[in-house]
Amino acid sequence: MPVLDVQNLRAGYRGAPIIEDLSFGVESGEIFGVLGPNGSGKTTLLKVISKALRPRGGRILLNGNDLSGMTQLALSRAVAVVPQVTHVEFNFNAREIAAMGRNPHQKRMAFDDAEDERIVRESMEATETWHLRDRPFRVLSGGESQ
Repeated sequence: MPVLDVQNLRAGYRGAPIIEDLSFGVESGEIFGVLGPNGSGKTTLLKVISKALRPRGGRILLNGNDLSGMTQLALSRAVAVVPQVTHVEFNFNAREIAAMGRNPHQKRMAFDDAEDERIVRESMEATETWHLRDRPFRVLSGGESQ
């Protein structure tokens, strides 16, 4: 069974269909890319998968569970979306931004603990960004911030 299973997806904005009858599956460990010209629905697809946009039809299953029945918190623990451009208004450094990804895994108002710090470090080392940890996020290049 695919980890992500999109079935007959339809989505769009204010009456304008963008995605019509899209179906695909992504297996565990598979690298999957979405390519297409501007306006072809790539961002719309990501918005629907992350529940930022409600689909007009079809189903999306994540590990066999229908996204429509998942809470945003449960989905946030399983799926992350990295936008093309990220505007950060505060003076966070790269490590602090990476640590924000731990938020769905923490209790409300909790501070990072040793396990969170370990996971952030391992994640940044795996993506070869640990050396950027103390740099202000606002000065990173587009590729570095991704």
